[in-house]
Amino acid sequence: MEESLKTHEKTIDKKHSFGWTPKFEQEFRTNLNEKVFIPIVEETFKKLNWDLVYKNDKSIEAKRKESSFGIEKWTEIISINFSHGKVSIKSESL
Repeated sequence: MEESLKTHEKTIDKKHSFGWTPKFEQEFRTNLNEKVFIPIVEETFKKLNWDLVYKNDKSIEAKRKESSFGIEKWTEIISINFSHGKVSIKSESL
């Protein structure tokens, strides 16, 4: 690599990561309570045709399927946790 490019590379803030399985995580706050929030998320998963894997009062998890050459396989998992108005979302490729 050219020296000028190496110098420029050092100035770049590294806020990303690479790995074998892409992941995304985010947190936000909501005024909804878990008695309303979790059913809304469940209905969203159903409308997206995702398979519900796990559900309790404070968390829910689903997997997304794709069909390729007549074979269905899970390609992504999303987990959502709710705690006192704070929502944590984690999405990961399988």
